[in-house]
Amino acid sequence: MKLPEHSERAAVDQVSAHPAVTRLAPRRRLAILALIFFMALGVRLLNWHGHRFEVPTVQSSVVLNYKHQARLIQANGLASLYDANSTTSDPDLLGHPLGYPLLLSFVYRIAESDTATQLLQLTLDSLSAVLIALIAFELFPLAVGAIAGLMAALAPQFSWNSILLLPDTLAALPILLAMLLITRTVQRPDNPSERSRLLAIMGAGALIGVSCWLRANALLLAPFLVLLFPGHLQTRRATRSGGGAGRGRLSRDCAADHSQCDGLWQVYSGVAGRRANPHRGHCRLQHRRDSWLAAN
Repeated sequence: MKLPEHSERAAVDQVSAHPAVTRLAPRRRLAILALIFFMALGVRLLNWHGHRFEVPTVQSSVVLNYKHQARLIQANGLASLYDANSTTSDPDLLGHPLGYPLLLSFVYRIAESDTATQLLQLTLDSLSAVLIALIAFELFPLAVGAIAGLMAALAPQFSWNSILLLPDTLAALPILLAMLLITRTVQRPDNPSERSRLLAIMGAGALIGVSCWLRANALLLAPFLVLLFPGHLQTRRATRSGGGAGRGRLSRDCAADHSQCDGLWQVYSGVAGRRANPHRGHCRLQHRRDSWLAAN
């Protein structure tokens, strides 16, 4: 098989450039995620520096309740929550979930100040912007995920909520982690085993439970998430039932393209000064076929 000179050069360039593109994609994604995180962190730090004295006036009674319960947990220990005679388990203090007072009690062991709490919250909220980008990467092209992450990083309302002494912004982080696990499980049907998929779904449910410990609103989210999985399981069954026909069609496609791949590999081997190996020209299609068969 003899190809024109310009076709030979294009084929060689395409083969030689492919590994570089493969190595560049994870680095590009990591650079975008780092940019989103530090941009979100910078915006929140600027917001905190300009409005930190206004924060104590927002829902001050609720904030005082959280702080009081956090100090009781720090002084009496976690076991006091189950002691009916302890002031920590006073029903008047249980109007909100205990997750935020527990977090404050751990923060107060290091530094009992609003600044330490705010810095922790705005850092975790910056990670939420990264998680939004990761979820978008699973569903859309890289550019769309980058735009989604940058919009979350620059959103004024997100930035303002992150410096309030309230659990609102913290409750979103475990929900986003749960959605990332669910999205990866649904979007990647070639996971190694059903056990790993089950563990991922159980982990997502546990993360939603963690969010409920911060804000009870997530209790309404769980029933709607359950509705996602019957349709996904039905799609997987349909894919498996059609696996035989798909295997035959893929094998015919591989056989039809085999001669063309051999010719391109011979061109590449001739230019590179190597001995032509017709079987290596077929390795790409073979790998694609093996990956598809393993997934189905």
